[in-house]
Amino acid sequence: MAEGGSLINLDLSGLSEVGKALIERVSDGVGGIAKPWQMKRSAKAKAAVDIIAAETSVKISEIEQRGLERVAREAGRHQNNIESITMKAVSSLEPDARPEKIDDDWISYFFDRCRNVSDDEMQSLWGRILSGEVNNAGSFSRKSIDAVSTLDKRQAMLFSKFCQVVWKGKYLFPIIFDENSGYLSRVGVPFVAIAELEELGFVRTGSTDIYFEIEGQKTIVTYFGQSVEVEKKPEIGRFDTGRVILTEAGKQLAPYCGAEASNDYLEDTLCELRSRGYQVSLPAGKSVDS
Repeated sequence: MAEGGSLINLDLSGLSEVGKALIERVSDGVGGIAKPWQMKRSAKAKAAVDIIAAETSVKISEIEQRGLERVAREAGRHQNNIESITMKAVSSLEPDARPEKIDDDWISYFFDRCRNVSDDEMQSLWGRILSGEVNNAGSFSRKSIDAVSTLDKRQAMLFSKFCQVVWKGKYLFPIIFDENSGYLSRVGVPFVAIAELEELGFVRTGSTDIYFEIEGQKTIVTYFGQSVEVEKKPEIGRFDTGRVILTEAGKQLAPYCGAEASNDYLEDTLCELRSRGYQVSLPAGKSVDS
């Protein structure tokens, strides 16, 4: 790796080949905004201004100098954030990931939206999104990037808590039957928060129950890796899931938001499904008791 040709100026010997490939890809995609990776931390913004002045032989005013200092400090902050997010992504890469498949425009767009993010937890979220795109190119759209860029830390945590009620079938879907059931309170989300998540563009609500068709007599859905077999009602071939669905942005963000399973919520949901006439069992055939 030629000196100065990489985004990073550190010892890469401890990184996997795919990790090194991502760093090179980000370096190529972001360009001058992010080169070099490892800035000399002892350098001061004032020194950068002095170099500019010396090279151009232009005499600048005091206010112009302060402006250049501000630009230098801002560039350093952006650089630090880009570094941190990229390194957080490296730890989540799959061995067969292909960083070279990521589009240059996507990389530029991604970092343009997150380069101001300095909070460690929010950087972790952006890092997971980046690694997810590397692992599965085309899985995270620009529209979804825009939606995530509007989130503050509290809102991101709210969505993460909400995703404790998200299941996986043919697609990701929440199971919330009504505001009085206590489903959301079980995971620490007041039902009124649904309106905020809807305004942010991650969920959508309806006036009637949402459902998907069950092909055959049974379907298998999973809750954080726990498979559950649902047998359709004799009189209707569908599976009701409540009145809230994830938008496309919500579906794309859900796998990366850091949500964890809630046993209390799972037990409540299985009990509610049974009370609604569904036969619910584990794949091995063991009944799930209420």
